[in-house]
Amino acid sequence: MSQVKPRTFLANARREVAARVRELRTSRKLTQSALANELGLSQSRLSEIERGDGSFSAEQFLLVLRLFNVPVSEFVDQAVAPTQDLQNALARLGATHLHETTSVVPSEQLDELVHVVREALVDGSPRFVTALAPVLFGHARTLNLRHLQSELARLGYERRLPWLAENILEAVRLLQEKIAVSPRRFREHLPKRLVLQTSSLQLFLNYFDARFDALSSQPPDIIDSTIRTPKTVEHVIRNGSEISRRWGVVTTLTPDAFVEPLKVFVVEN
Repeated sequence: MSQVKPRTFLANARREVAARVRELRTSRKLTQSALANELGLSQSRLSEIERGDGSFSAEQFLLVLRLFNVPVSEFVDQAVAPTQDLQNALARLGATHLHETTSVVPSEQLDELVHVVREALVDGSPRFVTALAPVLFGHARTLNLRHLQSELARLGYERRLPWLAENILEAVRLLQEKIAVSPRRFREHLPKRLVLQTSSLQLFLNYFDARFDALSSQPPDIIDSTIRTPKTVEHVIRNGSEISRRWGVVTTLTPDAFVEPLKVFVVEN
């Protein structure tokens, strides 16, 4: 069986991305000039990229995902590989309920914890976002949360990390309620560790007290790309959790969704 040469594969991928960006831009009635301005490009450079004669930088591609509120899978069929790569990285870092696939070689970018957390939050998939509970909880004392927050803010996702941190803290509280009625051997295994890790997340959240009013005045952040119509957005906000409404994050995820991944991690470690 003949193999696709790397250059041919990359050229095809560039053309697929370019075609999809052009479709999204025209369907949203956005001019080349307007999109180029959002991405920090000249109109001529964007025109070249849309013809398949160039490619977006990683940061520009993340901005495209945010501007059009779509997942990576909207662009190329081959996106399953990076998705599997991200799943593997999350599994290695503590999301033990996700099984690592050894046939996929993790990329260098995902070897760094901060990149893994950032990629999962930008992706917005509920499966990846809930998988971040044990990852963030397990590394809360060593991860530079403020540095990660500054990267997310630069990409326009300033709400997502504090929103996630508060969901994890609430999930820990719910987990502690479960521990209280669990067998003795389970109860004795957990309390000290829970306190140490959650204190780091709480300190991070305290940092946002002065920023909260500014964030609450901004348009809501639709974290799940399947939520697209204004009617659906309104419904999700109305039926969402208090934490999501407080941070202005539009998602069907509630603190309960983070309990099981967190419980699996805590019990196994």
